[in-house]
Amino acid sequence: MKTEQFGGDFNWRSLAVRAGEVGRWIWYIDSGDCEIDETLRSMTGLTDAPARLPVDDFTAHVHGDDRPYISLALEEALAADGTFSVEFRFNRPDGQTIWLAGQGQLTKAPDGARVLVGVNYDVTDTRVSQERSDLVAGEMAHRVKNILTIVLSIFRSTARSASDVNALSSAFTERINALAALNDLILSARGKGTSTEALVDAVLRPVDGRAVHRDVDSFALNDTAAQTLTLVLNELMTNALKHGALASEAGKVRLRLEIEGNVLRLQWHEDAAYEVKAPTKTGGFGMQVLNSMTAATFSGRPTFDWRPEGLRFQCEWPADEMAAVTVGRQPGG
Repeated sequence: MKTEQFGGDFNWRSLAVRAGEVGRWIWYIDSGDCEIDETLRSMTGLTDAPARLPVDDFTAHVHGDDRPYISLALEEALAADGTFSVEFRFNRPDGQTIWLAGQGQLTKAPDGARVLVGVNYDVTDTRVSQERSDLVAGEMAHRVKNILTIVLSIFRSTARSASDVNALSSAFTERINALAALNDLILSARGKGTSTEALVDAVLRPVDGRAVHRDVDSFALNDTAAQTLTLVLNELMTNALKHGALASEAGKVRLRLEIEGNVLRLQWHEDAAYEVKAPTKTGGFGMQVLNSMTAATFSGRPTFDWRPEGLRFQCEWPADEMAAVTVGRQPGG
Protein backbone atom coordinates (compact mmCIF):
# COMPACT_ATOMS: atom_id res chain seq x y z
CA MET A 1 0.00 0.00 0.00
CA LYS A 2 1.42 3.40 -0.93
CA THR A 3 1.71 6.22 1.60
CA GLU A 4 -0.49 8.51 -0.47
CA GLN A 5 -3.47 6.22 0.12
CA PHE A 6 -3.67 7.44 3.71
CA GLY A 7 -4.85 10.63 2.07
CA GLY A 8 -4.88 14.37 2.38
CA ASP A 9 -4.24 16.17 5.66
CA PHE A 10 -4.45 13.05 7.81
CA ASN A 11 -1.22 13.21 9.89
CA TRP A 12 -0.75 9.47 10.40
CA ARG A 13 2.92 9.83 11.37
CA SER A 14 2.11 12.04 14.36
CA LEU A 15 -0.77 9.80 15.40
CA ALA A 16 1.42 6.69 15.26
CA VAL A 17 4.11 8.35 17.40
CA ARG A 18 1.59 9.52 20.02
CA ALA A 19 -0.09 6.13 20.14
CA GLY A 20 3.26 4.48 20.78
CA GLU A 21 4.12 7.05 23.49
CA VAL A 22 7.26 8.08 21.64
CA GLY A 23 8.47 11.64 22.07
CA ARG A 24 10.26 13.40 19.22
CA TRP A 25 13.05 15.94 19.46
CA ILE A 26 15.48 17.98 17.36
CA TRP A 27 18.91 18.92 18.71
CA TYR A 28 20.58 21.84 16.90
CA ILE A 29 24.18 20.92 17.60
CA ASP A 30 25.83 24.18 16.52
CA SER A 31 23.46 26.56 18.31
CA GLY A 32 22.97 24.36 21.39
CA ASP A 33 19.17 24.55 21.21
CA CYS A 34 16.52 21.84 20.94
CA GLU A 35 12.85 21.33 20.27
CA ILE A 36 10.67 18.68 21.96
CA ASP A 37 7.19 17.67 20.88
CA GLU A 38 4.01 17.49 22.94
CA THR A 39 4.44 13.78 23.76
CA LEU A 40 7.94 14.30 25.12
CA ARG A 41 6.79 17.35 27.09
CA SER A 42 4.12 15.24 28.75
CA MET A 43 6.52 12.33 29.33
CA THR A 44 9.17 14.52 30.99
CA GLY A 45 6.76 16.88 32.78
CA LEU A 46 8.22 19.89 30.92
CA THR A 47 4.75 21.05 29.86
CA ASP A 48 5.57 24.73 30.39
CA ALA A 49 8.82 24.69 28.41
CA PRO A 50 9.05 27.03 25.38
CA ALA A 51 8.84 25.66 21.86
CA ARG A 52 12.58 26.00 21.48
CA LEU A 53 14.88 25.85 24.50
CA PRO A 54 18.57 25.50 25.27
CA VAL A 55 19.71 21.89 25.41
CA ASP A 56 21.21 22.65 28.83
CA ASP A 57 17.71 23.39 30.15
CA PHE A 58 16.68 19.87 29.17
CA THR A 59 19.83 18.08 30.34
CA ALA A 60 19.66 19.95 33.67
CA HIS A 61 16.92 17.44 34.55
CA VAL A 62 19.06 14.44 33.59
CA HIS A 63 20.55 12.53 36.51
CA GLY A 64 24.05 13.85 37.17
CA ASP A 65 25.61 10.41 36.85
CA ASP A 66 24.05 9.91 33.41
CA ARG A 67 24.90 13.23 31.72
CA PRO A 68 28.36 12.01 30.65
CA TYR A 69 26.66 9.16 28.74
CA ILE A 70 24.69 11.69 26.65
CA SER A 71 27.87 13.62 25.87
CA LEU A 72 29.66 10.38 24.95
CA ALA A 73 26.78 9.27 22.70
CA LEU A 74 26.91 12.64 20.90
CA GLU A 75 30.70 12.38 20.42
CA GLU A 76 30.32 8.89 18.95
CA ALA A 77 27.56 10.06 16.61
CA LEU A 78 29.70 12.96 15.37
CA ALA A 79 32.79 10.78 14.94
CA ALA A 80 31.15 7.70 13.39
CA ASP A 81 28.07 7.12 11.26
CA GLY A 82 25.82 9.69 12.95
CA THR A 83 23.85 7.14 14.98
CA PHE A 84 22.90 8.35 18.47
CA SER A 85 21.84 5.88 21.19
CA VAL A 86 21.70 6.31 24.96
CA GLU A 87 19.64 5.51 28.08
CA PHE A 88 19.46 7.88 31.05
CA ARG A 89 17.50 8.83 34.12
CA PHE A 90 15.38 11.96 33.93
CA ASN A 91 14.21 13.87 37.01
CA ARG A 92 10.76 15.28 36.28
CA PRO A 93 9.74 18.60 37.89
CA ASP A 94 7.19 16.72 40.01
CA GLY A 95 10.01 14.74 41.68
CA GLN A 96 9.49 11.47 39.82
CA THR A 97 12.54 9.88 38.21
CA ILE A 98 12.04 7.97 34.96
CA TRP A 99 14.34 6.13 32.58
CA LEU A 100 14.37 7.32 28.97
CA ALA A 101 15.92 5.63 25.97
CA GLY A 102 17.07 7.94 23.18
CA GLN A 103 17.63 7.07 19.53
CA GLY A 104 18.64 9.60 16.90
CA GLN A 105 20.39 10.26 13.60
CA LEU A 106 22.74 13.09 12.71
CA THR A 107 21.88 15.05 9.57
CA LYS A 108 22.31 18.52 8.09
CA ALA A 109 19.77 21.31 7.77
CA PRO A 110 19.38 23.16 4.43
CA ASP A 111 21.72 25.88 5.72
CA GLY A 112 24.39 23.26 6.48
CA ALA A 113 23.94 23.32 10.26
CA ARG A 114 24.36 20.01 12.06
CA VAL A 115 21.09 18.63 13.39
CA LEU A 116 20.40 15.52 15.48
CA VAL A 117 16.85 14.23 15.02
CA GLY A 118 15.48 11.50 17.23
CA VAL A 119 12.98 10.06 19.68
CA ASN A 120 12.71 9.25 23.38
CA TYR A 121 10.60 6.54 24.96
CA ASP A 122 10.03 5.51 28.56
CA VAL A 123 11.91 2.36 29.64
CA THR A 124 11.40 2.79 33.40
CA ASP A 125 9.53 -0.49 33.90
CA THR A 126 12.18 -2.43 31.98
CA ARG A 127 15.03 -0.82 33.93
CA VAL A 128 13.38 -1.38 37.32
CA SER A 129 12.69 -4.99 36.42
CA GLN A 130 16.30 -5.46 35.32
CA GLU A 131 17.65 -3.91 38.53
CA ARG A 132 15.37 -6.15 40.59
CA SER A 133 16.53 -9.21 38.65
CA ASP A 134 20.18 -8.23 39.15
CA LEU A 135 19.57 -7.79 42.86
CA VAL A 136 17.85 -11.17 43.14
CA ALA A 137 20.62 -12.85 41.15
CA GLY A 138 23.27 -11.34 43.42
CA GLU A 139 21.37 -12.36 46.54
CA MET A 140 20.91 -15.88 45.21
CA ALA A 141 24.62 -16.19 44.43
CA HIS A 142 25.46 -15.04 47.96
CA ARG A 143 22.89 -17.43 49.44
CA VAL A 144 24.12 -20.40 47.41
CA LYS A 145 27.70 -19.70 48.53
CA ASN A 146 26.57 -19.60 52.16
CA ILE A 147 24.56 -22.80 51.81
CA LEU A 148 27.48 -24.65 50.20
CA THR A 149 29.73 -23.53 53.05
CA ILE A 150 27.21 -24.82 55.59
CA VAL A 151 26.78 -28.12 53.71
CA LEU A 152 30.54 -28.67 53.64
CA SER A 153 30.78 -27.91 57.35
CA ILE A 154 27.89 -30.29 58.11
CA PHE A 155 29.50 -33.09 56.12
CA ARG A 156 32.91 -32.71 57.73
CA SER A 157 31.50 -32.55 61.25
CA THR A 158 29.08 -35.42 60.63
CA ALA A 159 31.84 -37.56 59.14
CA ARG A 160 34.05 -37.04 62.21
CA SER A 161 31.37 -38.26 64.60
CA ALA A 162 29.80 -41.02 62.45
CA SER A 163 30.55 -44.62 63.46
CA ASP A 164 30.11 -46.04 59.93
CA VAL A 165 28.97 -45.18 56.41
CA ASN A 166 25.30 -45.88 57.15
CA ALA A 167 25.33 -43.60 60.18
CA LEU A 168 27.03 -40.89 58.14
CA SER A 169 24.47 -41.23 55.35
CA SER A 170 21.50 -41.08 57.74
CA ALA A 171 22.71 -38.13 59.80
CA PHE A 172 23.90 -36.14 56.80
CA THR A 173 20.61 -36.71 54.92
CA GLU A 174 18.54 -35.52 57.90
CA ARG A 175 20.52 -32.30 58.19
CA ILE A 176 20.42 -31.57 54.47
CA ASN A 177 16.66 -32.15 54.41
CA ALA A 178 16.32 -29.58 57.19
CA LEU A 179 18.30 -27.06 55.15
CA ALA A 180 16.23 -27.83 52.05
CA ALA A 181 13.04 -27.10 53.98
CA LEU A 182 14.55 -23.83 55.17
CA ASN A 183 15.56 -22.84 51.63
CA ASP A 184 11.97 -23.33 50.46
CA LEU A 185 10.77 -21.07 53.27
CA ILE A 186 13.29 -18.32 52.46
CA LEU A 187 12.38 -18.34 48.77
CA SER A 188 8.64 -18.27 49.48
CA ALA A 189 9.13 -15.38 51.91
CA ARG A 190 10.30 -13.17 48.99
CA GLY A 191 12.72 -11.17 51.12
CA LYS A 192 10.22 -10.47 53.93
CA GLY A 193 11.91 -12.81 56.40
CA THR A 194 11.16 -16.38 57.47
CA SER A 195 8.34 -16.65 59.99
CA THR A 196 9.03 -18.57 63.19
CA GLU A 197 5.77 -20.50 62.84
CA ALA A 198 6.55 -21.69 59.31
CA LEU A 199 10.12 -22.62 60.27
CA VAL A 200 9.03 -24.68 63.28
CA ASP A 201 6.34 -26.44 61.24
CA ALA A 202 8.81 -27.33 58.49
CA VAL A 203 11.59 -28.62 60.76
CA LEU A 204 9.36 -30.57 63.15
CA ARG A 205 7.21 -32.10 60.41
CA PRO A 206 8.83 -35.55 60.92
CA VAL A 207 7.39 -35.68 64.47
CA ASP A 208 3.87 -34.56 63.57
CA GLY A 209 1.45 -36.67 65.56
CA ARG A 210 3.91 -37.09 68.43
CA ALA A 211 3.55 -35.40 71.80
CA VAL A 212 5.34 -32.17 70.89
CA HIS A 213 3.62 -29.09 72.32
CA ARG A 214 4.54 -25.90 70.46
CA ASP A 215 4.13 -22.39 71.77
CA VAL A 216 5.60 -20.05 69.15
CA ASP A 217 5.40 -16.26 69.04
CA SER A 218 5.08 -14.76 65.57
CA PHE A 219 8.37 -13.24 64.41
CA ALA A 220 10.16 -12.66 61.07
CA LEU A 221 13.74 -14.01 61.07
CA ASN A 222 16.61 -12.93 58.87
CA ASP A 223 18.44 -15.62 56.89
CA THR A 224 21.29 -16.11 59.38
CA ALA A 225 18.88 -16.48 62.30
CA ALA A 226 16.68 -18.86 60.32
CA GLN A 227 19.64 -21.08 59.40
CA THR A 228 20.76 -21.34 63.01
CA LEU A 229 17.28 -22.05 64.37
CA THR A 230 16.69 -24.68 61.69
CA LEU A 231 19.86 -26.58 62.57
CA VAL A 232 19.24 -26.18 66.32
CA LEU A 233 15.68 -27.51 66.15
CA ASN A 234 16.73 -30.33 63.84
CA GLU A 235 19.46 -31.42 66.29
CA LEU A 236 17.11 -31.21 69.27
CA MET A 237 14.48 -33.26 67.42
CA THR A 238 17.03 -35.83 66.22
CA ASN A 239 18.53 -36.24 69.69
CA ALA A 240 15.07 -36.60 71.24
CA LEU A 241 14.12 -39.30 68.71
CA LYS A 242 17.32 -41.27 69.21
CA HIS A 243 18.17 -40.81 72.86
CA GLY A 244 15.56 -38.61 74.53
CA ALA A 245 11.88 -38.16 75.17
CA LEU A 246 10.69 -39.01 71.64
CA ALA A 247 12.48 -42.37 71.61
CA SER A 248 9.28 -43.86 73.06
CA GLU A 249 5.64 -43.12 72.34
CA ALA A 250 5.04 -42.06 75.95
CA GLY A 251 7.59 -39.24 75.88
CA LYS A 252 6.67 -35.58 75.59
CA VAL A 253 8.41 -32.40 74.46
CA ARG A 254 7.48 -28.76 75.05
CA LEU A 255 8.88 -26.15 72.68
CA ARG A 256 8.60 -22.48 73.57
CA LEU A 257 9.85 -19.78 71.18
CA GLU A 258 9.01 -16.37 72.61
CA ILE A 259 9.77 -12.70 72.26
CA GLU A 260 10.21 -10.80 75.51
CA GLY A 261 11.39 -7.23 75.09
CA ASN A 262 14.52 -7.44 72.95
CA VAL A 263 15.07 -11.11 73.72
CA LEU A 264 14.27 -14.03 71.43
CA ARG A 265 14.19 -17.09 73.69
CA LEU A 266 14.12 -20.74 72.63
CA GLN A 267 13.20 -23.34 75.26
CA TRP A 268 13.16 -27.11 74.64
CA HIS A 269 11.96 -29.24 77.57
CA GLU A 270 11.78 -33.01 77.35
CA ASP A 271 9.75 -35.33 79.54
CA ALA A 272 10.85 -38.89 78.79
CA ALA A 273 9.12 -42.07 79.94
CA TYR A 274 12.42 -43.43 81.18
CA GLU A 275 15.62 -42.06 82.66
CA VAL A 276 17.75 -40.16 80.19
CA LYS A 277 21.51 -40.00 80.63
CA ALA A 278 23.62 -37.04 79.61
CA PRO A 279 25.82 -37.74 76.57
CA THR A 280 29.41 -38.69 77.21
CA LYS A 281 30.61 -37.27 73.88
CA THR A 282 30.39 -33.53 73.45
CA GLY A 283 32.43 -33.04 70.28
CA GLY A 284 29.84 -34.22 67.74
CA PHE A 285 28.14 -31.99 65.20
CA GLY A 286 24.91 -31.84 67.22
CA MET A 287 26.65 -30.41 70.28
CA GLN A 288 28.61 -28.01 68.08
CA VAL A 289 25.35 -26.67 66.72
CA LEU A 290 23.67 -26.40 70.13
CA ASN A 291 26.69 -24.92 71.85
CA SER A 292 29.02 -23.17 69.39
CA MET A 293 26.75 -22.14 66.49
CA THR A 294 24.11 -20.70 68.82
CA ALA A 295 26.76 -18.63 70.60
CA ALA A 296 28.35 -17.50 67.32
CA THR A 297 24.99 -16.30 65.97
CA PHE A 298 24.51 -12.75 67.24
CA SER A 299 26.10 -13.58 70.63
CA GLY A 300 23.57 -16.23 71.62
CA ARG A 301 23.57 -17.57 75.18
CA PRO A 302 22.88 -21.33 75.26
CA THR A 303 22.37 -23.32 78.49
CA PHE A 304 21.99 -27.09 79.04
CA ASP A 305 20.32 -28.92 81.88
CA TRP A 306 20.47 -32.71 81.59
CA ARG A 307 17.80 -34.13 83.89
CA PRO A 308 16.70 -37.74 84.41
CA GLU A 309 13.50 -36.96 82.50
CA GLY A 310 15.43 -35.49 79.57
CA LEU A 311 17.20 -32.43 78.20
CA ARG A 312 16.23 -28.89 79.05
CA PHE A 313 17.86 -26.57 76.55
CA GLN A 314 17.53 -22.81 76.38
CA CYS A 315 19.14 -20.13 74.23
CA GLU A 316 18.61 -16.38 74.14
CA TRP A 317 19.47 -13.96 71.34
CA PRO A 318 18.98 -10.20 70.88
CA ALA A 319 15.70 -10.01 68.99
CA ASP A 320 16.68 -6.95 66.91
CA GLU A 321 19.71 -8.84 65.57
CA MET A 322 17.65 -11.92 64.69
CA ALA A 323 14.88 -9.92 63.00
CA ALA A 324 14.40 -9.71 59.24
CA VAL A 325 14.43 -5.91 59.52
CA THR A 326 16.50 -4.26 62.24
CA VAL A 327 16.37 -0.71 63.51
CA GLY A 328 19.61 1.23 63.73
CA ARG A 329 21.93 -1.39 62.25
CA GLN A 330 21.98 -4.45 60.07
CA PRO A 331 22.01 -7.99 61.49
CA GLY A 332 25.48 -8.90 62.62
CA GLY A 333 26.62 -5.29 62.42
